[in-house]
Amino acid sequence: MQAALDSAALNLVRDSDAVYGGQLTPKATALFNAVFSDPDASNIQVEAVYDPSTAVLTLNSSANVSTTFMGLVSINSMQVATVSKARDKVKSPCVIASDPTGPQTFKVPEDGLMNVPNCNNEVMVLGRLARSRHLY
Repeated sequence: MQAALDSAALNLVRDSDAVYGGQLTPKATALFNAVFSDPDASNIQVEAVYDPSTAVLTLNSSANVSTTFMGLVSINSMQVATVSKARDKVKSPCVIASDPTGPQTFKVPEDGLMNVPNCNNEVMVLGRLARSRHLY
């Protein structure tokens, strides 16, 4: 089930921003069903959510699976669920890495405002990450 969901996410992530709202989940479901085949699974649900600000596609799936051994204690089925996230690397967020020993590697005046959506500022000290801060 996880492999089928991962496959659907990887196939759909490139086109996620082009597939509009109500069409995303049906397309994800079709891709999932093309790969997933388990006769013991029923009530299979797939949900797709795309976040255009991060270019991340999240797929959730769940199903009821018939049990054999657990049926001896009156548990005839159980619900299983999987989650898969994929990001289009072409639309990946940025990272600004700065070395404080460099001369004005990245200079912003004290009263300045930095607006870099989906970007992190990594400060390296002696080759180790000293501080990580999300920039807005």
